[in-house]
Amino acid sequence: MDREMAAFWEAVHERWSAPDHRREEDVALSVLVHFARRLPGPEAQHLKERLPAPIQEWPELEPERRRVEQPPAERTSYTDFVFAIAQENGMADPADADAATRGVFRALGRVLPDDERRHIAAQLPRDFQMVWNDETS
Repeated sequence: MDREMAAFWEAVHERWSAPDHRREEDVALSVLVHFARRLPGPEAQHLKERLPAPIQEWPELEPERRRVEQPPAERTSYTDFVFAIAQENGMADPADADAATRGVFRALGRVLPDDERRHIAAQLPRDFQMVWNDETS
């Protein structure tokens, strides 16, 4: 695993970890895909370009690349976002989905420059902004 990927997973693990790495990848991918859909197309593309190279290649993120000039595909509150992650990943306790989301946000905070983090925050509703800013600063 290259240094950039190791740093990404280290940041995720500060908030959440699963019993095995495959499960962590599945949940992190779910968070990234839903989060990218929550952003306007250009921001989703910038986000993808900043991810470690192996994550950029995850095919599930590809449709978001094509939404270049489009508005967000999903508009949800942070609570609904967490419940969607929990349901999609068979998590009985939404607190696990919250921890996983916070872990991914923490990792994103380490790969995105300050101005891009602020720009993304400006695209989010207040409840999302609070979590995003807590984890990415």
